[in-house]
Amino acid sequence: MRKVIAVDGTHLKGKYRGVLLTAVAQDVENHVFPVTCCVVDSECDASWNYFFQQLVDIVPNSLDLCIISDRHLSIKKAIRDVYTNAYHCVCTRHLCERMRGRAFFPGNRFKVLTPNIVESFNSMFLVEKEFPITAFFNDINMRFATKFNERRTLAKNLLLLNKRVMPRAESRIRKRMEASKKVVVIGVNENKYTACEHDNHATVNLSTMSCSCRVFDVDKLPCPHAIAALSKRYPDTFKRYPDTFGASVYNHSSTYYSADAYHKAYEGDIVQISHEMYL
Repeated sequence: MRKVIAVDGTHLKGKYRGVLLTAVAQDVENHVFPVTCCVVDSECDASWNYFFQQLVDIVPNSLDLCIISDRHLSIKKAIRDVYTNAYHCVCTRHLCERMRGRAFFPGNRFKVLTPNIVESFNSMFLVEKEFPITAFFNDINMRFATKFNERRTLAKNLLLLNKRVMPRAESRIRKRMEASKKVVVIGVNENKYTACEHDNHATVNLSTMSCSCRVFDVDKLPCPHAIAALSKRYPDTFKRYPDTFGASVYNHSSTYYSADAYHKAYEGDIVQISHEMYL
């Protein structure tokens, strides 16, 4: 799973109220991947600190981790105290600020821009928020046990067909492959190229998997400039596999997009929670 998680809290509506704190990730097919959740009395410093103290055992504190949240002050304090190495991205209301933050953010957010994936998780259980906690958590488990099985089956079928990346990544690469045909590339050296498209120029570095357009850097799939550079660097591969863009494009894509990584993300089973576990 890509090392980008979003956290948020939502109020429960049952007899005992409380707040559900949730951390979720997003897989490369744009599906919600639940990481952990818990119920607390309210969103306060102590609650969020407890939440992140438990989360760090599941998602280690590291420099390549990005945590996305809203402006809640307690979240900011808890991340500062617990996730000392991770990047914390606070989303704003203005789209232009989001986009600017995405382009120049020092960590790798891939294409995850906002905590909307947490809101999607919360919206799945609007009715269940009135259930007792044990029933609520079991409903979460049942819902995602089904989804895990569906996604695991999808990945397994793709692996049987020898597919290297997931369908959404494949589709994006194909579109960029088509766009790359309009790009003229001049080789600077073995790994660096200058790509020209109309009046625009970009510098591609294949060794660092980066491009000055920042698309390659942000989502870790080759941009049209990079694909044009790869066709210049590996011309025989592109001639041999014109419809599958050759191994070079796959080799310069993040492993997070691979069918094998997707299968591993969903290979674990989700089991029902017994009442004894709460005693």
